Amino acid sequence: MAGLAAVALAAGWLWLRPSAPGTVESAPSASPSPVNGPLPAVKPTPPPAVAEPTAPAETPKAVPTTASNVSGLVPAPGFGASSAPAFGVAWRRVADLPEPRAKFGAAVLDGKIYVVGGESRNGLLSSAVVYDPAAGRWAPAGSLTGPRASHAAVVAGGRLYAVGGFSGSSLVGSVEVFDPAANSWRPVEGAGSTMPTPRSVFGCAVVGDRILTFGGNRPVLEIFDTATGRWTSGGNLPWPLVGAAAVAWQDRVYLMGGFSGQAVSGAVHVYDAAAGRWLADAEQSLQARSGSAAVCDAGGALFLIAGRFGSALVGLIEVARTPGEKWWTVDALPASCANLQAVIAGGKLYTIGGVEGVPVSFVFEGTVKPQ
Repeated sequence: MAGLAAVALAAGWLWLRPSAPGTVESAPSASPSPVNGPLPAVKPTPPPAVAEPTAPAETPKAVPTTASNVSGLVPAPGFGASSAPAFGVAWRRVADLPEPRAKFGAAVLDGKIYVVGGESRNGLLSSAVVYDPAAGRWAPAGSLTGPRASHAAVVAGGRLYAVGGFSGSSLVGSVEVFDPAANSWRPVEGAGSTMPTPRSVFGCAVVGDRILTFGGNRPVLEIFDTATGRWTSGGNLPWPLVGAAAVAWQDRVYLMGGFSGQAVSGAVHVYDAAAGRWLADAEQSLQARSGSAAVCDAGGALFLIAGRFGSALVGLIEVARTPGEKWWTVDALPASCANLQAVIAGGKLYTIGGVEGVPVSFVFEGTVKPQ
């Protein structure tokens, strides 16, 4: 069971193509790829100040109903699926975040959902909170040593880490680890204390004890081995990739959507972490979008949730029953948003926060249901 952070696309990044692209190898025919967030220093453009909302209470905006975004199970147009998955998702709203936030990291440790840092309606956050699904309550979970957003929060080797991001004035390379006994955060010590290439809006996934970081402000792959405490380079990415949603299934990492350097992408790129190589992309694609969340359940079903295409927010959810199969749309999220996170805890699917013009506090619990 895995729920991984998906990183949002931040406005204002300058993309330059790497001079030495990596090699793309063809996937073995028996395992077709499924359909499917160093260069001259570039200072990121800080996000614009967020105005205080005028409405006294939050109500999720209605999800647009289109041919590919409806309540119920329909084939996504053009995806050529031959058989529908035998499930949908029934959503209900649970306890809201204590404070609206977006561009944060989220991960599950010991059955509880941790939400780390991010952006509120008043600026960037260093605080973390934890949700106990059994009790239905949020509680404080310490604070990072400084504010950060557009970073990753992941669990690897049984520990919760915060990696990279943006401080409001500069890129963050530091790595911090959570101590549940003390309910506090501290910097990782030694060689693993800092990303070799500080970045934000990168894709991040965990394979074994390794934290893999893909793209973002620089088109590089860098890997932190939590067992050895060291970073290694996986080389340049074959293409620019900013704000892609990332999720791992077994030894493969699936990078979905994001910004490709020229436009918002609907591609799914597949990295074989065991072999250290990229697999050739399939001809099919997803709904182009960025700022989405991605998770993979214990049975290998991949979910890509909500996001943004241009100025339009979507609640669209696309799912592949197992990696390598066709993609279908299932029951849309009750709110259209971007820069959210999604995790799986206790066999339930949770979506948390995000942006609907301003950061929001919505939390939805999804139950997979037979069709």
